[in-house]
This record gives sequence, C-alpha cells and structure tokens, in this order.
Amino acid sequence: MLWQRIATALVLIPLVVAGLLLLDTAKVAIVFGLVLLLGAAEMARLAGLTKFLPIAVYVAVVGVLLWLAWDLLVPQLRTSMQWIIATWCSSPSRWSRGDVISSASGVGGRRSCCSGRWSSPAPGPR
Repeated sequence: MLWQRIATALVLIPLVVAGLLLLDTAKVAIVFGLVLLLGAAEMARLAGLTKFLPIAVYVAVVGVLLWLAWDLLVPQLRTSMQWIIATWCSSPSRWSRGDVISSASGVGGRRSCCSGRWSSPAPGPR
C-alpha cells in the first residue's frame, strides 16, 4: 500500500508542477476544478448519498458555484470565495440529513456528531 502511494506521488508531482508552470491560469483552473468535482462526488458517497441523481445534483451545484466564483468575482476575491465554497460543499452530509434547511428555518432536530442520533432542540424562548 505504501509503495502505491509513493508511486502515485512520483507520477503526479511532476505532472502538477509541469501543469502549473506550463499552462495558463484558465487551464489550470479547469484541471483543478475537474479534480475538485471528482472529490465532491467522492465526498457525496462518503456522506451516504448512494443513488446517482443526488450525487449528480450535488456535483452540479459544486460545479456551478465554482464557475460563478470564477466568472463573476474580481480576481482579488476569487481565491477566498473558492475556498469558502469548497469548504462548505465538502460537507454533503448536511444536505442528506436536512441540517441546512432546519438550521435556516430554525425548526427541526439536530444530529449529535458523537451519538449519530437525532435529538430535539432544547426548549426555550424564541
């Protein structure tokens, strides 16, 4: 297993360095974007999305957000916004559990990261 990782690194490191030095910014962004979309699909599978359509929708949303960040933002803000989008999109488990909707609306339960069970919000004044 370690030899596979070393062999992969020996192949990929020269490719990445050559790509960074020889390609223009737009082409490097496309290559990194494709890698990020592959990672988004893998994150969706790790989060428990098993059917093709939810995974495809998640990857499409990540792709559209990255394209909008690249196309609409001024260059000074692009990198920051792309990191923010990538960080938010790296948690598709929030989508599958409905946490995004319930946290936005203020209703619904929360899931404890340790127990894996749903718990109702603590009663109290709103």
